[in-house]
Amino acid sequence: MQKLKKSSHSLYLLLGISITFIVISIITIHSAYMYVDSKAQIIENMHKSSEESIIYLEKNIANLIEAYAVSEYENLIITEMERRDSFVIVVEDFNMGKILGKPSYISGKIRDKNGNIVDFDPESSDHKKALKECYYIEDIDIISTQENKLIGSIKICTSDELINEELNRTIKDTLIDAVVITLVLLFAIFGVIRIFFLRPISEIISIIERSGEDGIPEERFPLQGSNEINLLSLSMNKMIESIKTSKEELKELNETLEERIESKIEEIRQKDIIIQEQTRKKALDRLLVDLAHQWRQPLNSASLQVQGIEYFIEGHKDEKEIVKIIESVANELSTLSDTITKLTTYYEREAGEMISLKEGIEKTFEISGESYSSANMDIILDIDEKFSIKAKANEWVDVFSVLLNNTKDALELRGRGEGKVKIYAKEYEDRSIIRVEDDAGGIDSALLPSKIFDAYTTTYFKSRDKGLGLYLVRNIIRYRFGGEIEAKNIDGGAMFEITIPH
Repeated sequence: MQKLKKSSHSLYLLLGISITFIVISIITIHSAYMYVDSKAQIIENMHKSSEESIIYLEKNIANLIEAYAVSEYENLIITEMERRDSFVIVVEDFNMGKILGKPSYISGKIRDKNGNIVDFDPESSDHKKALKECYYIEDIDIISTQENKLIGSIKICTSDELINEELNRTIKDTLIDAVVITLVLLFAIFGVIRIFFLRPISEIISIIERSGEDGIPEERFPLQGSNEINLLSLSMNKMIESIKTSKEELKELNETLEERIESKIEEIRQKDIIIQEQTRKKALDRLLVDLAHQWRQPLNSASLQVQGIEYFIEGHKDEKEIVKIIESVANELSTLSDTITKLTTYYEREAGEMISLKEGIEKTFEISGESYSSANMDIILDIDEKFSIKAKANEWVDVFSVLLNNTKDALELRGRGEGKVKIYAKEYEDRSIIRVEDDAGGIDSALLPSKIFDAYTTTYFKSRDKGLGLYLVRNIIRYRFGGEIEAKNIDGGAMFEITIPH
C-alpha cells in the first residue's frame, strides 16, 4: 500500500487553518470598514463642530471688537475651546490694531502639550508651527454690524490628536470584538464540520485502510451523516462492485491478451508489407512510364535516320550524308544511354544525398522531365532564396513526382492539351510553406479535405487517381519533416500546401 508523504497534514489541521484564515479575513475586512467609517464620522463631526463654533464666535465677537473689549472675547474663546475641544482659536482685530498703530491686533488661545489652554503668541515659532500643522482649519471674516465693513477675522484649528485618540479607542474595541467573534465562530464551525463531515469521513478512511491485499475494501461503506456523505458512500460502494467485476474481466482478458496482441501485430505487419509492396510497385510502374517517355522520341528519331541510311544506300547517294545520318543515330542512342546512366546513378548513389528543395525539383525533372514536357506542362518555380530546408534526394523526388504526375494524369483524363503548375516556397519565422498549384480542374469534393491522403481508398475520382501516392507524400511530410499537408480546390484547379514548422 502506498504510504503517506511526510509533508501530508491532518484534515483537522487543514480545516482549522482554513477556517481561521477565512474568519480572520472576514473580521479584518469588517474591522477595516468600521475603522474607515468611524474615521469619516469623526471627521464629519469635527467639521460640523468647527463650523458651528466659528459661526457662534463670529456673531458674538463682532460687537466686542467694535467695543474694543479684548478681554471679553478672549474669555468667550476660552469657553468655546473648552466646550468644543478646539486646538487653536485666533482672532485678528483690525480696530484694536489701529489704536496700537499696527495693521491688526492678533490674539487667541492655544492648547499646550498637556492640553491646557494658554495665550496664543503670534511671535512664537512653536505656536506658528502648531498653527501651520493643524489637521483642519476653518476661518471667517468679521463684518461690522453698524458700518458693514471688515473689522477682523477668526481662525479655528483642530488637531488630529483627538481623532487619533478616538480611532485608537475604536480599534481597541474592534480588536476585542474580533477576537471574541473569531473564537466563537471557530469553535462553532469546527464543531459542526467535525460532527457532520469529519467523523463520517474518518469512518470511510478506516474501512479503506482495512482493505484486502488487492487494495479493494472488503466492507461496504455505511450510510450515515448528510445526504452528500450518503451519496459518497453509495458511489464508492458502486465503484467497488464495478472494480471487482472489472478485475474478473481483466483476469480473463489477460489470459488471452498475449495471443491477441501477437495476432494484431502480425496483421499490422502484413498490412505494412502490402503497403510497401504496392508503393514500390507503383513507383516502378511510374519509372517505366517515365523511361518510355524518355526513350520514345530518341528511338523514333533513330528509326527515321536508319531508314534514311537505307534510302541513301539504295540510291548511291553522297557518302557524307550517310555519315551524317549515322552520327545522328549515334547521338540519339547516346541520349538513351545517358538517361539510363542518370537513373542508375540516382538510385545507386544520389537517392540518399541531402539536397535543397530546388535541387530536389531539378532532380525530379532530370528523371521525369520528358514526360512532363510531352504533356505540355508549364512548370513555374517561385522559391525563396533563403529557403534552407534540406532532405534526401529520393524524398524530394517522391513528393514532387507524385504531385506533378497527378497533375499530368488529370490533364490527360480531361483531354487537356496543356497545363500550368506553379511551385511556391517561402520561409517565415516559425514555419516554411510549400505550395503546388495547378489548373487541371480540381479534386472531387467528396475526398476533401483529408480523405484524399488515406490509404486503400479505391475511388478513381473525376480529376485524378488517388492510390498510395498521396498517402506516401503525407507520411514523408509528417514523419520526415514533422509537418502537415493540406489539399483544397482553387479557381480552375487544385492546390497542395505543405507546412513545415521550425
